[in-house]
Amino acid sequence: MDSIKTVVNDTKPGYVDSAEVPTSHPSHGVSMSEQAIATIISNGWPGTKVESVTPLGAGKSFNNKIYFLKMQHADETAALGEEDAVLKINGSLYDGDKVQNEVACLRLLELYCPNFAFPRVLAWSEAGANATFVSTDHAETKSLETLVSPDAESKNDVGWILTTKVSGNVVNLEELDTAAITDLALQLADIVASWRLNIPAQKHCGSLKIREEAKQSANGLGDGVTLDRPFGPGISNMAVRGNIVEEIKLSTPIATMQEYYRLKLNNKLRQLESSDAFAPNRHLLGPLKSLCEERLPKLNFDEMFKQSAIQTNTFQFTHYDLFPRNVLVTGSPPRITGIVDWEFSGFFPPLDEFLDDWLDGGDWPREFYITYLKRLEEKGVATPANSIRGDAWQTAWWLEKIIENAAPWWVLGENDEKQAKKILEKAEFVMQKMLENFDSVQ
Repeated sequence: MDSIKTVVNDTKPGYVDSAEVPTSHPSHGVSMSEQAIATIISNGWPGTKVESVTPLGAGKSFNNKIYFLKMQHADETAALGEEDAVLKINGSLYDGDKVQNEVACLRLLELYCPNFAFPRVLAWSEAGANATFVSTDHAETKSLETLVSPDAESKNDVGWILTTKVSGNVVNLEELDTAAITDLALQLADIVASWRLNIPAQKHCGSLKIREEAKQSANGLGDGVTLDRPFGPGISNMAVRGNIVEEIKLSTPIATMQEYYRLKLNNKLRQLESSDAFAPNRHLLGPLKSLCEERLPKLNFDEMFKQSAIQTNTFQFTHYDLFPRNVLVTGSPPRITGIVDWEFSGFFPPLDEFLDDWLDGGDWPREFYITYLKRLEEKGVATPANSIRGDAWQTAWWLEKIIENAAPWWVLGENDEKQAKKILEKAEFVMQKMLENFDSVQ
């Protein structure tokens, strides 16, 4: 653990608590009227009324517009009998693929980790035209096109997902002492181990689909998601396709770690080459392309992980965003009541949960991280603390840092020229350092 070196992006932004949503946020300008919400809900579950609609504060959600709903049901099976719900409406960058992915991921948690609190899917719409509504023993898809007028306040052409509301408040680390933080680490490790060990690993990598691509995969190509139980109401098949967080759409699955990293790096290099926002760092295109075309194909991940307690021919279910803002707690000392924000989850290389969430600037304190990894190891989950060879971890880490900084999204929409320059200079430094690391082991 002490030998793992990191380069922190201290220019990366956090979530903003402001009176208005910044124009650079995908959630800017996204809304749905209370009347539209009530109409959709009553159409999906006849007899169900929406008693109140409360929006999440401006600037507190980056990718979505979020509303908290209080419902009253005439039929106790409607919406699984739940009265409190969360409506999440896609921000401007996303389409129905993000909705499909979150629906599928939450269903997997419901099927394989029933003893822990996660949101449960109540309804969803991929583009606003149709929606699927879940009841206790079935699901029904209905048309919405004649229900919601496409006025300025309530567009019906965007995707959304309605889930149960998980109780609790976001972790506030400033209020916790070392003992509470350590206990929180043990709790989270137990929850993470439940999905790492119980949800079946898959032979393909990426986000999840539940519509046409999934049907074609399961019925024709034989490369759909393989489970040992039914998918549940409203979902007949699942397939792994593309990568929502990287905005990569594919018609065929990703089957190897080399292909996964190549696609991610190429995607960032296209952004670096085409967007004026990243122009100051284009002088690095040459060495970055050389890394992608010459060095990456020669990396032998199978050999790197040969002596590790980890497989390279399967991909594991991964949250992909396990920061404190997505962990809800109650009480003192705090007990974890649930984990939220599964829109970018999916099946990824076994190291991705740690690469993305734990060594990118220290959102969790060091004592938390050490305890968390130790507990995961005790549970049988391989981590960079013990069960993963150092060269395998470092190679994956270097690649991820280059991918993250080649086209840093947080510079987009930055109106302060000095701050934008600082962001790009930091990204340049990180990429050069990672390239030097690769050169040092040739």
